[in-house]
Amino acid sequence: MAKALIYSYDKKRDVLYVSVGRPQDAISREVQPGIFVHLHPRTRKVVGYTLLDFQRRASRTGKKAEAPAFTIPVQASFRLPLTAHRRRPATP
Repeated sequence: MAKALIYSYDKKRDVLYVSVGRPQDAISREVQPGIFVHLHPRTRKVVGYTLLDFQRRASRTGKKAEAPAFTIPVQASFRLPLTAHRRRPATP
C-alpha cells in the first residue's frame, strides 16, 4: 500500500517538513541551499524532505506568499488507489 505524504509547517522557524508515511530515521542530503532530501539509510529511497525559508521560497518577490508556487528538486511517482480507477456504469 502506498504511503501518504505528511506535511508539517513550523511557522516560527518558517520550515516545511514533508514525510512519505510516518517520519523515520534518515540520511539527509542538502540538494540545494536550504533544501534537504531525506533518504532511508538502507534502501536510499526518499522518505521525506525539508525546506528552510519556506514562505520566502514560495513567493517570487521574497515576501510571504498567499499561494505557494515553486519547484522542489525531487522526482515523485503518484498512483491513484485501485478504487479510484473503477469505471462508472454506462448510461443508456
